[in-house]
Amino acid sequence: MSTPDPVSSTDQTDGSVIGQPEHPQGETADELRRRGLRSGRLVVLIFLALLGAGVPLLALSPTLNPADLLLGRYRYQDAPELLGMTQPKAIQALVREGLSSSSAFAFSANTPRGEITAQDPPPGEPVRRGGKVKLTVSRGQEDFVVPELVGSTRASVEKLFDNTGVKVEVVEFPSENDVAGEVIRQDPLPGNVLRTGNTLSLVVSMGAERRDVPEVRRLPSDGAAFILGNAGFIVEKVTKERDPFLPKGAVLRTKPAAGQNLNKGTKVELVVSDGPPQAKVPGLVGTQETQAIESLESVGIIAATTTELVNPRDPNNGKVLSQVPDAGTMLDPGDVVELTVARGGAPG
Repeated sequence: MSTPDPVSSTDQTDGSVIGQPEHPQGETADELRRRGLRSGRLVVLIFLALLGAGVPLLALSPTLNPADLLLGRYRYQDAPELLGMTQPKAIQALVREGLSSSSAFAFSANTPRGEITAQDPPPGEPVRRGGKVKLTVSRGQEDFVVPELVGSTRASVEKLFDNTGVKVEVVEFPSENDVAGEVIRQDPLPGNVLRTGNTLSLVVSMGAERRDVPEVRRLPSDGAAFILGNAGFIVEKVTKERDPFLPKGAVLRTKPAAGQNLNKGTKVELVVSDGPPQAKVPGLVGTQETQAIESLESVGIIAATTTELVNPRDPNNGKVLSQVPDAGTMLDPGDVVELTVARGGAPG
């Protein structure tokens, strides 16, 4: 059995040739080719139009990066490096970049006079195309005539030289005669010239040196005064006070008290024992000798007796006839009262 030829076979229904592609609306192959050529030319024309419009825009971007166009970066450029240039050269460099400038002047310790010491925006930072860069031009080092500073406060001197570029070095030193924080020496002296970067040296008072009051309790007053003097204190006053425990002349305390931190040269008062409290001598005339002695000993006073002979039948026999000192006298413990006692002798 033979296979039918697909090219030569015909459809018996509509008479079309089997195997030939059907064309819409009955177009022939030539007509389709012509229509395809027209569409291709239109696409090329549209592409060329877009390309013609995009090239000038891309030219605005130094990197030819479409992202620069989308983000607006084409409107900016990097600020050039101008630091260290003279002012005229810096301005020329900006003009070449299509930028303008404004200038301010300031003293500088490190940049020579006339050179750029600062710029805004800094090198490499974005600046709008055709925009302005602010220049700071060095005026060189500033000269300062040193005034008289002794007697001024440290704070006022530091404020005076603030933002001048002059370094202020301070050494603090104790001084009994100067207020704390006050300048007592300066270098250089008044009338000398300082420049930016130079150093002004000050010696500032710390006030009087501070010391702790030493402990001198129980010491003899002379020894206590010596120790206080060596510690930098002045014993201005010695006050006596009765004390039942410490002997006469021993230090009871100091005013201000021991351990307090005070300025060197502070005056200190010594409170010294004047011995135990005094006792009042009782009236002993007419009392029996033994009773008189006991009364004196009870207050710490010593009795010393002398005898005066009387008739054994004398009613004063064995009694105190007189006393020295008199009744009511104030005596220290250990002091002596002399008693004259009557004693009976041979009958007369």
